[in-house]
Amino acid sequence: MMMVCRDHERPPDLSRFWDDYNVCTHGYGMDTRGSGICVTARRHPALFGILWAALNLPCRTPYLPFYMGITQVPEEVATARAYEAFESLGMALQKVPQLQPEVSRYWEAFEFQTLREMVSLEEKAGKLADNGQPEDAAALLTQFVAAKAKKALGDTEKMTRKILRQSII
Repeated sequence: MMMVCRDHERPPDLSRFWDDYNVCTHGYGMDTRGSGICVTARRHPALFGILWAALNLPCRTPYLPFYMGITQVPEEVATARAYEAFESLGMALQKVPQLQPEVSRYWEAFEFQTLREMVSLEEKAGKLADNGQPEDAAALLTQFVAAKAKKALGDTEKMTRKILRQSII
């Protein structure tokens, strides 16, 4: 679903003028400003339900997992800082648009790695919740989400600097 939301059927040079056929739109008169995908959970839904959120255009922004069970929104995304960082990345990509596919591939790899890490995380948190320790389970989820947000923001800032120097991570 993330890849669908990131879709650009038309090449970037055409989509700036005629974006009606793209899921992720940014062209004359329309813009995707963010995207969210909600995933329910059968086991401990109050802990493991997830909002996967792209905090800016999905083609240049990672989807970050926000578990329902977290106890605090990560400071990296609790203000406009992350949105502004992703916006700066977008402005850099406007100067070097040929790097857009590399950025999208980087975020796809980031998301796949996140999904792999979530398997063991949810196993540990599930055991804690099953043993009557939902607060400890929530703490694990909160730490994980905070670490992912911090990494995404740091990577975004590195990419922006490197793109402006004509390269990427």
